[in-house]
Amino acid sequence: MKEKTRREIALLSDTIDIIEQDMKAGNILFLQEFENTMKRARSTLQDSEMVSGTLIDVAKHLGNLKYKVWEKMLSIVQYTPVTLDPNTAHPTLDLSEELTCVQARKRRRLPASPERFDRCACVLGTEGFTSGRHIWDVDVGDNADWTLGVAKESAKRTGKLSLSTAEGFLAIQLKGEELLALTSPARPLPVSVRPQKIRVKLDWQSDVDGRYGRVTFSDLSNGACIHTFEHRHKEKLFPIFSPGRHPGRLQILPGMVSVKVEEQESFFQKYRDLLLPILLIAFAAIIGLTVKRD
Repeated sequence: MKEKTRREIALLSDTIDIIEQDMKAGNILFLQEFENTMKRARSTLQDSEMVSGTLIDVAKHLGNLKYKVWEKMLSIVQYTPVTLDPNTAHPTLDLSEELTCVQARKRRRLPASPERFDRCACVLGTEGFTSGRHIWDVDVGDNADWTLGVAKESAKRTGKLSLSTAEGFLAIQLKGEELLALTSPARPLPVSVRPQKIRVKLDWQSDVDGRYGRVTFSDLSNGACIHTFEHRHKEKLFPIFSPGRHPGRLQILPGMVSVKVEEQESFFQKYRDLLLPILLIAFAAIIGLTVKRD
């Protein structure tokens, strides 16, 4: 293809040189040879052959465009199931811009608010839950002091308080090398290895006595259950985090997002269980009529 193009360019250059020489020879000679010159110019470049692949593959780039853009975005955008509420953060806590990480810092001056913890170095999640199943994973790292769990919406946040089930908190806490369930009173939890990442699962269910919730803590590395709380609170439960003393740090891990493509069911597939008995009855009726006629 390239060689053919070079030949055509060279032939065109020769034709231009001949035309220029004819023009220099004089007006009369140029006019006499004008018809032959035009024929040479027309025959110099023939119709180019259509090369495969020169057209833009419109179907490739525009087909299912919205889905393809969403699929690409999955590798760029991260989804975090829980974000932190800065209005509830204790003055010694510093939150990341994405509101997914909390770290213990020096105390700052912040306006007093009944929403904010003023003595206990805690922060709540932005959203509270009253139904469904909710899971969030937290990287606690090598922190020697941290607290994770959920808190009732009405749980006390100002003044002296105890993070325990008696005051509306369902949480576990690491103090040094001891892992505790914050019951009333707190009790040690047997773990062979100190977990680095914790999964918290809040699961609301119903029974004959009404709704009840289950809060389960597990080691994310091996799935081993650490502790489970069961309760019958009717109000919202908010995730609660405490990174402990400086330089304690807790990081909420991003969740996995997936896209599931399902084929649309046909009318018969959708209503198969309803249509089959009707078709069988109709078929039996037709056979019965045919037998009677015979």
